[in-house]
Amino acid sequence: MTVNRIKAVVFDTFGTVVDWRSSITEEFRAFGKQKTIDIPWEAFVDEWRTAYKPGMDAVRSGVWPWTKVGKIYRSKLEAILLKYGVDTLTEDEKSYLNHAWHRLNPWPDSVAGLTRLKKRYVIS
Repeated sequence: MTVNRIKAVVFDTFGTVVDWRSSITEEFRAFGKQKTIDIPWEAFVDEWRTAYKPGMDAVRSGVWPWTKVGKIYRSKLEAILLKYGVDTLTEDEKSYLNHAWHRLNPWPDSVAGLTRLKKRYVIS
């Protein structure tokens, strides 16, 4: 009898390992304070996040060519900035905001949990 042993643990990190919502909301709120932009940042971030599924669906179905997710988010960012009356940002500022997805904070137990898993398994 063969015993199959788990050798690797593979999972999605978005939301599982990182706290995307709080990370981005806090960053945008700090940015807004610095720029004296007072809008409901939680609602803004939640609306921005909705770009992912329709954007990916458009790519999967061939409506859009292969597109990096950053471009999908950037397009939505441009639209909702205007919706919320934010029309004075520079290109560098918009790029900075769009790259918030690259600066997400982990959940408090993520690093310890991943470190523990990595002792027994390949993690990905």
